[in-house]
Amino acid sequence: VGAVFYVYLASYAFGQVSARTGVAAMETYTRRQWKPLLALATLAFTIAQLASPWLLHAIYSDRFDGARPMIAWTLAGEFGRVVMQAWALASLPVGGPRLWMPLMLSFPLVFFAGALAASALGAGPLSLAFGYASAGAVSLLCVGVGMSRAKVRLGPGDLLLLLAAVAWQVVLAMRFGR
Repeated sequence: VGAVFYVYLASYAFGQVSARTGVAAMETYTRRQWKPLLALATLAFTIAQLASPWLLHAIYSDRFDGARPMIAWTLAGEFGRVVMQAWALASLPVGGPRLWMPLMLSFPLVFFAGALAASALGAGPLSLAFGYASAGAVSLLCVGVGMSRAKVRLGPGDLLLLLAAVAWQVVLAMRFGR
């Protein structure tokens, strides 16, 4: 699911951001694309969560039902990663590698630490999925702080929609991740 968004972000959206100059132009573009992208990502990941039991049975068999919790939490983390990438899109033009690199490294570093922590807490096979979900949430928070400090901020309504979308993804993961 995330790959569709990464193709859009890496090709069209990055080209649009790269063609602009100035922090104000980056913030304007980020805010303009935010609601449609967030709505589409929320819809796509919701459909993926709802369809994944059926897809597991159709593609594999009912013997893969045990993988459902892993898929649910990984999808929640991937949602966070997609949204994080959308907000961080302007990080390279605005702050160069000094802003971009730490933001992009936040996901894999938190994934590693989260998976280790989940394993130490006894999560077993779900350790990687919980690590991925925590990486989606924490890296999104890191990007929010970093991009806000770089003056590419979301509006209050955009932030409320983001909180609602993240909460919805967590509800879905909790529902299907049992």
